[in-house]
Amino acid sequence: MPPPSQPQSTGRAVQFRGQTRSRDDVSTVDTAVVVTGETVSVNPLAGVEIDSALDFSVPLADITALRCEGMLCRAITLETDTAEYRIPTADLDETAFRNAILQATDLENSCTRLSLGQYGICLCGPGTYAGCLLTVAGLGMILSVVGAALGVLVAGAGVLLLAAVFLSRTISKWRGANVWERPRTGATA
Repeated sequence: MPPPSQPQSTGRAVQFRGQTRSRDDVSTVDTAVVVTGETVSVNPLAGVEIDSALDFSVPLADITALRCEGMLCRAITLETDTAEYRIPTADLDETAFRNAILQATDLENSCTRLSLGQYGICLCGPGTYAGCLLTVAGLGMILSVVGAALGVLVAGAGVLLLAAVFLSRTISKWRGANVWERPRTGATA
């Protein structure tokens, strides 16, 4: 992999550095993501067409909210007073990226969360993978005469696990567990 491009603002040490794809239909990484003590810089890698890659820099002081989106935290959206910036995280360490931004800003999430989230453990990914595996294994067992009854149980357990993960993620989104905002003060509180 080529080294990521340098951040536009290098006033402080780099807190996070990674590479990602700008869109789901892009086959290889084409964008460098760098978080310093002052900015979040998202720039095309060297040799990549500028049109296809993301290219922006957001001062951390301007970020009013950070939102994790997607069933498996597939994107992070940074909000400012004037714009929103969506950064796909399929190829990034989403937890480290989010924590680098949160440590350098005063964004907070007042939603009561599982203590597993503090350690970067999200049950959505493993739950989804286990649910899919159980469903496929159950369907495979159903196709065989001997394992048909057992296959229905295994496939049912997989579908129930997928439904539980989806419901959990939906409730967390409704509660605001995926949004970090600046604390309100004064008349806006």
